[in-house]
Amino acid sequence: MRDYALEVTAYTHGEGQLSCVSAGYRPCHDTDQVIASAAYDPEADLENTPDSVFCAHGAGYPVKWNRVPVFMHLPGGPYLSGVSGAR
Repeated sequence: MRDYALEVTAYTHGEGQLSCVSAGYRPCHDTDQVIASAAYDPEADLENTPDSVFCAHGAGYPVKWNRVPVFMHLPGGPYLSGVSGAR
């Protein structure tokens, strides 16, 4: 699709329109192999960190992803059952 919008403009002399709508995501045909081949380490991805930022006294501080239940101020509901450190 990269430059297809430019192609449409060219062959319609600026009169054409191109609309694309995502159909969403579909299940992967071989999830385990795709994940293994990516060798993705979320903790090494500094731009998309898995950690959270909490605020206290007007300042933010980072909390590691696996420690979030300990720091959050929400009551532990059914979505937290079995999470270590949840209140």
